[in-house]
Amino acid sequence: MIRRTLLLSVFAGAALAGIAYADDIVPQATPLPMDEPTMVNGVDAVCTGIGDEAQTDPRWQAYPIRVEFAGGTGQYVGNAVLTLYGANDTPEFTVRCNGPWLLLQLAPGKYKVAVAADGAAQRTETISVPQSGQARAVIRFADIVGPR
Repeated sequence: MIRRTLLLSVFAGAALAGIAYADDIVPQATPLPMDEPTMVNGVDAVCTGIGDEAQTDPRWQAYPIRVEFAGGTGQYVGNAVLTLYGANDTPEFTVRCNGPWLLLQLAPGKYKVAVAADGAAQRTETISVPQSGQARAVIRFADIVGPR
């Protein structure tokens, strides 16, 4: 009986360790510095603002997708957290962008993203990356109203 109890305890401990490990593999948000390209899990990402210099920076044209964060009245929203999902809905990375624009160097195709911002419910969207040029994906948080 003692041996059986000990084995059950070992198996239960291993199962709990597996659960803890599964929690650990959920990606944490990588904070992106403003206006500085950063490699995150093999993807080049840039968080930028909407000032004249940021909008006209020629480096940003090389990124095929620009994700913009906006509130319910169209105002820009910063401090958003975006998770990009890959095959089988596996999270590829999670980043925090303090600016309203997030530029990503992704291969052409469709990608699922989950985006959260302070004061708003999380949104899940699909973004489309074009074969050429730069696409604009606006993630609008209807529950954020007024200036931020």
